Amino acid sequence: MGDGRDWLVHTWSLSVEEQFYLVWPLLLVIADKRGRLPLVIGIGIGIGASLLARFLVRNDSFERVWIGTDTRAADLLIGALASLIWRNGAPTTWKLPLLATGVVIAAAVLVAQGLPVPLAEPLAAVSGTIAVVGAASVDVPVLAWAPLRRLGVISYGVYLWHYPLVVATGTRTWGQQVFIVVAAVVVAELSYRFLEQPILTGRWRRPKSEQIPAT
Repeated sequence: MGDGRDWLVHTWSLSVEEQFYLVWPLLLVIADKRGRLPLVIGIGIGIGASLLARFLVRNDSFERVWIGTDTRAADLLIGALASLIWRNGAPTTWKLPLLATGVVIAAAVLVAQGLPVPLAEPLAAVSGTIAVVGAASVDVPVLAWAPLRRLGVISYGVYLWHYPLVVATGTRTWGQQVFIVVAAVVVAELSYRFLEQPILTGRWRRPKSEQIPAT
């Protein structure tokens, strides 16, 4: 970990995610043979253990609390649990996402009042998952708005590119923060078009004469 000047410090999430991707498919295979209930129960226990670990090491270094595999496992397991519970679709009602959104706001207020982020963050993670999945199941025209959908496509690119901009700008005023958000979106869009897609589709390896223009 760096001291705030490390341009790639935020890529720790890739490491934790890759560990999850190694284990999760194996658990799905087991669940396919044994049924989903044992997996749901196991995930629930895993979430509880991860949150407990986060609480027990809350006074350790920031790196230990924030990027430990055990302390961050709950975030991924929450999404996994939601995918199993809502396998046939999320509840089509506004009540659940509205309640979840309220909890997200409450968690932000608690952080502002001094509650350590690693302890408040699980509230936001759980509620944010419920709010997004629940809202997506309700017919909301704004969620189909093209700019929002495009932001979803490039969202991880925005995450990857934003922190180098944070480091480059140093002390951040409100104006700098707005610049970082806009610049991260622009760079992520360019990266998606001219770096990610050519690599994923193999266009970068083919001669221009063989490339088929995208429509």
